[in-house]
Amino acid sequence: MWKDRCLFQAILHSLLCFCDIKARFTKRLRENIARLLRMKLFHIFHALGSNLGVIACWGTRDHERPDRSPGESALPMLSPRNLAREAFPQFCKGESYEKRATASDISYKGNVGTDGNYGCNLMLVQNHLATLYDYTVTFTNGAALAQRCVCWLKIGPHGGINGFFQGNQVLEFSLPGHSRQVLAIDTDSQGGCACDNPRVPVTEYGQFASTWLEFDIANAANGGWSGADASCLVSALYGLDIPGLQVCSYDMCSTVNPDGTGTNAYIGGMENEDGIGLNIPPGQVRLVVTVGYGGV
Repeated sequence: MWKDRCLFQAILHSLLCFCDIKARFTKRLRENIARLLRMKLFHIFHALGSNLGVIACWGTRDHERPDRSPGESALPMLSPRNLAREAFPQFCKGESYEKRATASDISYKGNVGTDGNYGCNLMLVQNHLATLYDYTVTFTNGAALAQRCVCWLKIGPHGGINGFFQGNQVLEFSLPGHSRQVLAIDTDSQGGCACDNPRVPVTEYGQFASTWLEFDIANAANGGWSGADASCLVSALYGLDIPGLQVCSYDMCSTVNPDGTGTNAYIGGMENEDGIGLNIPPGQVRLVVTVGYGGV
């Protein structure tokens, strides 16, 4: 694979130089070269797992430009940094969101977005772009019925520990039967998600019920460690339906079964427990969540 990449880089360099001799090429030939280049780059860089795979997106956008002059090359200027910035969505940048909760420890406020853009540290992305982000959750619907999902941050938009109440969620999405959806999460983010059919139920006080995925991603106050768990505490407390959910990372899983039992998870009566679930050392996090989990 390394030899293939080196060989193709040499071919790419030659093609770029060759395309600079503009007088020798017709518009159709330049577009054909760009098309072939896009296809080859996508397959090689995607297989290598390199961020440079996004170069294919540049080729497509350039090819579709109707205002390109006859003498302008169909091949774009290739800058890895610019390619990575342009081809897939970036998390918000700017001044940190300043509203804070007053309690200590459990009310730790990490990343909740930026001023005027609460929750921009959570982002739905196309499935094939998942490897371009350091921290992702891949939701898989293990049931035939479509699920409706909501995701939130622990700290709500006004600084309280209430992000998990209806109206404070960051985003919602639909998950058709046996489909997948990737959620990218920025560093130092704490929150959760829940899915259900036809929608996520709430308690009489407006708190999301169902079964939760809880996550703590690259916690800056904990040396960059991450954590995740499955929890049905709310549904168990209020006597509501408990759907199955499993979250795994490498060889660890946290599981809530449809009957309210579970393994390495928070189930009814465990409100005072701590340290349950997945503990992940600093580095990339790849959580795989199965909603509509049927148990074993």
